[in-house]
Amino acid sequence: MDKWKDYGRHIRNTVSFSTVGIEMGLSVGLGYLLGDWLDSRLGTGPWAMIGLVLLGSAAGFLGLARALKRLKKLGDD
Repeated sequence: MDKWKDYGRHIRNTVSFSTVGIEMGLSVGLGYLLGDWLDSRLGTGPWAMIGLVLLGSAAGFLGLARALKRLKKLGDD
């Protein structure tokens, strides 16, 4: 029975860490789309898009840092 618990935990961790790339891509992509939409509405040029892409990148890297912290914790256990 213990073997199956370990197997399930490994599958859960693999799925959890595989979403990091998707999370980073989505945060940057949504920042771009929302910034482009705001720029077209407000006439601010590329500034809203640049700001939101940078914010999305920061959010993506924050998610990556959290995943690495979880991975390190799993390696220590």
